[in-house]
Amino acid sequence: MVRAALAALFAGLVLAAVLPERAAAVTAGTIYLTTFPSGADTWVDGQYIGRTPLFIDALGLGSHTVTTAKTGWLSREVKVSITDDKPFQFVDVQLDRDTSAPPVNGTLSLHAGVPIKNVDVDGLPVKLAAGRRIDLPPGAHDILVETARDRFKRRVEIYPDMTTNVVLRPGTGGERAIVVAPASSYLPASDVTVDGKRIEIRFNGHRATGTLGDPTMRVDGDAFTFDTAPAMIGGKLFLPLDLYVRIGAVPLRIR
Repeated sequence: MVRAALAALFAGLVLAAVLPERAAAVTAGTIYLTTFPSGADTWVDGQYIGRTPLFIDALGLGSHTVTTAKTGWLSREVKVSITDDKPFQFVDVQLDRDTSAPPVNGTLSLHAGVPIKNVDVDGLPVKLAAGRRIDLPPGAHDILVETARDRFKRRVEIYPDMTTNVVLRPGTGGERAIVVAPASSYLPASDVTVDGKRIEIRFNGHRATGTLGDPTMRVDGDAFTFDTAPAMIGGKLFLPLDLYVRIGAVPLRIR
């Protein structure tokens, strides 16, 4: 009885000490903002913050107005509510192209471990610019790439003022594009860990693990084999676009 009473008293003292501290600690919140396309100027409650993707912290509890704008795209305003039980939130804003704006090309960037000999786009030969890049009008395009070892036929989607990265991996076959995107465009740096070749991602309640060079990754405990493997390109981590979709970092409509 005495032990139980002392335990109860101790627990009460701990709660009395901890709960006020927790209540006092949750006075502000943070959002991680991404936009499609990235690089959008952002204002919160009328104050300029910077260009996406962005960590926006020190937001007081309550409703906030987030405005995003990018040249050639329609600006958009969204309301974000910060509460004591949801002090950290992921916010993704999809911008629509301004139909009155002049047409703007996108970029196709090809990545291959061997030299590229020839490239055809929509049946016509094209010349690669520096970095194996091609400027193309927005929309779907059929590409045929001949390397020193293989021929790749793919259909890719190009977006205005954005880069579509395509990996040419021997033995993939089929018509589907192997599209990758830099992790820094869709994930907070704090959510991505690269230790040697091992990769771990914790994003919005999801956990994904894998290895550089291995297309099979585990997402929330289940194994998935993607079209291509995670890779370091130019010192940046690139991941399959379908992985971002699976963990909710990229909406389905821009796959």
